[in-house]
Amino acid sequence: MVVKVQYAKPKFFWTMTAHQPSTSSGLTAADSLILRKNEKLLRGCPSIQHASKVLPTLITEPQNCESERICLVGKSKRGFNIYRLASLKNSVYFIPGYLDAGTVTRVASEIVEDLIDNPPHANSLPEPRKNLWHEYLQDPLDQSLAMNKLRWSCVGYHYDWGNRSYDPTKRSKFPKSFTAYYEEILACINEVTERPLSGKAESAIINFYHSHRISDRLGGHRDDVEVTDATPLVSLSLGLGGIFLIEDQAIYLQSGDVLVMADEARQSLHAVPVIFSGDRRSSSRVHLDKDPIANFLAKTRISISVRQVYSEAPAPVDVHNLCFYSVKYHGQEEADQRLV
Repeated sequence: MVVKVQYAKPKFFWTMTAHQPSTSSGLTAADSLILRKNEKLLRGCPSIQHASKVLPTLITEPQNCESERICLVGKSKRGFNIYRLASLKNSVYFIPGYLDAGTVTRVASEIVEDLIDNPPHANSLPEPRKNLWHEYLQDPLDQSLAMNKLRWSCVGYHYDWGNRSYDPTKRSKFPKSFTAYYEEILACINEVTERPLSGKAESAIINFYHSHRISDRLGGHRDDVEVTDATPLVSLSLGLGGIFLIEDQAIYLQSGDVLVMADEARQSLHAVPVIFSGDRRSSSRVHLDKDPIANFLAKTRISISVRQVYSEAPAPVDVHNLCFYSVKYHGQEEADQRLV
């Protein structure tokens, strides 16, 4: 008897069979069923505290977790703790609080002001629309506005969600800041690992999770359609916190956190079944009514997943050759000069 399990995703779904052999990450189809079960358990949770009771294996404070779930790999030269998920050794890395509140605000501002309009970029809206952020600012509470319905935007090479493919002729300018963060993050990980990571930032999918739309969640799927589907995928979280599932693991991602999937993890099922408002890093310490970016982040989760699509991977990123673009160094002339 064949039992089919469907993993929902916009416009298409994944289908697995109960007698399917183990996945390329080494986990079996039964392990993938755990992800589906955890999705159902977590979708109705109103808070992270409730989710922790429903799913006791949920990682909320990595420094307090057992090494069987998450391990501290080391501390980068800039003082960031770098963890890896134990069940996906050397392929899933977690850096909590990599972006501070000021940097989160700047990245979010760049996104909504420059990286969502179609054209030049691709987005989830049924028809081309421009000036989405300007329209939103006229009445942020109007949930009928396109900005409050925007599900995703693509920069660099555009991803075709329906056909699960990239078209090399369809692309928009890739932001220099995304390239810089991608290289920075890989360099930080390479300081503490024996297997250096390398990749080239060519495309980014920016997902929006609106707190007023329960449908804005991401069902179980794989990011494996890129030609170079083993190179690192770097994900940055802004705004509201959410639970990230990958195979049989669950981790709470908050604003400013970074998660990196590489090698076998690129073939692993993952999902974001729920987001939460009111976590301690969801908004900056400003008056929300006076700061539209902070207001937007206080009710929205934004995730940026930067990845390589076509080119051959360059040599591993060396931290000594970087001029960091993050908040401490933001605005330095040499930082701008090195971005290409």
